[in-house]
Amino acid sequence: MLAGLLLASMSGCSPGAGDVLYTKTPSASAAPSAPAATTPPEPAPTVAAPEAPVLPSGLALVVVLPGDGSAGVEQADAVRQAVTELATANAASVTLLDVGATSNAGTIYERALDSDPDVVVTVGPTGLDALQQVAAAAPERQFLVVGAQPLAPAPNITAVVWPGSDAQPVAADLAARVAQAVTAGASEIAAERRGLVIALP
Repeated sequence: MLAGLLLASMSGCSPGAGDVLYTKTPSASAAPSAPAATTPPEPAPTVAAPEAPVLPSGLALVVVLPGDGSAGVEQADAVRQAVTELATANAASVTLLDVGATSNAGTIYERALDSDPDVVVTVGPTGLDALQQVAAAAPERQFLVVGAQPLAPAPNITAVVWPGSDAQPVAADLAARVAQAVTAGASEIAAERRGLVIALP
């Protein structure tokens, strides 16, 4: 009698056709899906700087400067002076904008396009994310980055770098190099060799 009751009890606990069994190994449908792998963008090709670059005469430039906060007052002033002297020597028009004057770097680059320049130059790494967004929205405009390079290449963004130019917040020799870098980059843009990283020696 006792054995019969035990058998009946055990049979009542056995899974039937409609019961769900839980095991230690999850089914394939229950396994969490792995996140999709993202491939980082290929860097822009790097080329040697031209041997004797010349800034095209009469070029209209808007130069976005890193500001006193990033470069320090002394170097920021030296960069402004170097850019101004370069423009004067080559009959180029230049408008200087300070990215440190506003917390919204995108606004600075939008202002830079208002004067319809031939090239928008940004000096140093400040505001590169905003620059890339504006450049993507204005593919017909040309942008030159001096002393840094964007994370993702773009056909209308040319960069000029040199050993040590990636120092943070800006390269120590930025003021000494800026005229050479702008000349090399602008000459390549004028020759329609664009979207490259130009390496100064």
